[in-house]
Amino acid sequence: MKKSLFVLLLFYTSIKFGSCYAQVANDNIENRVELSFNKTHSSGTADCTVQWGCVDETLTGKKVEYHNDQWFDFNTESSNKYFINVSNQRCRDRRGVQLVVIDGQPCQPETYEIVSCVSLATQDDIFVELKNLKLNHSYLVNIDGYLHDYCSFDLTLSDKANGLPLDVDPISKASFTSDPEAVTIHWQIPEENDNAFNKYQIFRKGQLEKTHQLIDELEHERDTYGHFKRDYSYTDTLNRSGIYHYKIVAISPEQDILLVGELNAHYEKSSSQRHNIKLILTSKEKMRFEVLIYDKKSEKLLMSEFVELKDNLKANNYFKVVYYNMREFKEFGFHNFKVVTINQNTKAKKEEFF
Repeated sequence: MKKSLFVLLLFYTSIKFGSCYAQVANDNIENRVELSFNKTHSSGTADCTVQWGCVDETLTGKKVEYHNDQWFDFNTESSNKYFINVSNQRCRDRRGVQLVVIDGQPCQPETYEIVSCVSLATQDDIFVELKNLKLNHSYLVNIDGYLHDYCSFDLTLSDKANGLPLDVDPISKASFTSDPEAVTIHWQIPEENDNAFNKYQIFRKGQLEKTHQLIDELEHERDTYGHFKRDYSYTDTLNRSGIYHYKIVAISPEQDILLVGELNAHYEKSSSQRHNIKLILTSKEKMRFEVLIYDKKSEKLLMSEFVELKDNLKANNYFKVVYYNMREFKEFGFHNFKVVTINQNTKAKKEEFF
């Protein structure tokens, strides 16, 4: 019985982290899989290897790290919009996959031009819009686990976006205010977009959640004079202290999806005791850090986020002070933490313990 239980646990773990896939045929670029329009392809990165002669890390910089990649391609047979939708991600380290779209001859990196290069750092269902593609032209697609993660996933080439937009600039700068009971998110629609949408969707992800969840929708409204409303707010009543990441997207009459704004809201209920990690991040140049917080004992990754250093300048250094409320993790039995900060330009790592 114990042996059977052990086998079942191994099988469950394999399914959960995508390692139930054997090495896929398109591990090598010569066996790449052609993506058909609006047809979903399921795959996984387990046991994949890198053909180093077929990639060029200098083209993507520090944004991706090749580890266990696989190859696809597609042909632009029409002038439709082209989206790559990534869905149903299940990843060991919850970092998601990385995606590179290339214009060039297979395994001839000297001919490569990067069309799109994104690191998801999320297990959300996401889409990437591919713009200015050439008609009747073939493009290569390289998929890998981000920062050496192992993932299973679904991949769809489509004329319709599905999921949350990625690697796009928001049209508005969202902000938030909070009181002891709730967080209120604020955003303003630019004047040129005031009649472009039907509704707004608000997504939220807590510290222990793998993906953003749709929590509400708001209609695009008119004021008493018949003009489209440009200023919006949404109040989210929360039960726990913590850091919550919000995304606001707009839906057009044609069902296009546009990122309005996103932010991290640090929320503290008045009755809760503060359990914060305080980090002071500094750099000589504008850049971003990845912050990874682990349980010190088990090395379990509890949360991760990217922090941009671009606004505050003091004594010729860019800096940012960030706080992480760990109360929620302490309630689940995690009491000691290891924090790793990674400079995304130099890949230099720093460890601190709390």
